[in-house]
Amino acid sequence: MLKNYYGYLPYWIDTIYYQYFQMDLVSHISYFSVEIDPATGSLGLVPNQDRFLKIISDAHAAGVIVHMTFIIFGSSSVSNFLNNKTARDSAIYAMSNFISNYGIDGVNIDFEFVTGSVRDSFNLFVNGLCTTLWNHPDGRKELYLATIAVPSWY
Repeated sequence: MLKNYYGYLPYWIDTIYYQYFQMDLVSHISYFSVEIDPATGSLGLVPNQDRFLKIISDAHAAGVIVHMTFIIFGSSSVSNFLNNKTARDSAIYAMSNFISNYGIDGVNIDFEFVTGSVRDSFNLFVNGLCTTLWNHPDGRKELYLATIAVPSWY
């Protein structure tokens, strides 16, 4: 493939449908999703973990890259997290360990309502996460960001 073709796989899609996935049409699959606790940076549980494990196996067998989507929704939750260096650092550490534990290839960050007031904190988080993933002990890992398309900071 000359481009990346990125597909999200929501945790509520049953594995019986995986047989219909045309893996040759995607380069990446990101399982949706694990929540980040805004107060502490700790990660929630993988919903339907058996489905996640199956898609890792199926996708990797087909040469498809697997990511996990990590989420925080709500402007106050996002702001609380991004403005808390300890929580940011904890989340970065936890995501790095998550990658190693599951043998996946990267992460997708989906924070809803990142406002201009936390722009600098968001940049610090992304920079720290990117550095950690690029220097991951299991080899360089990928980082994708799910953001809204706006001409200036929201």
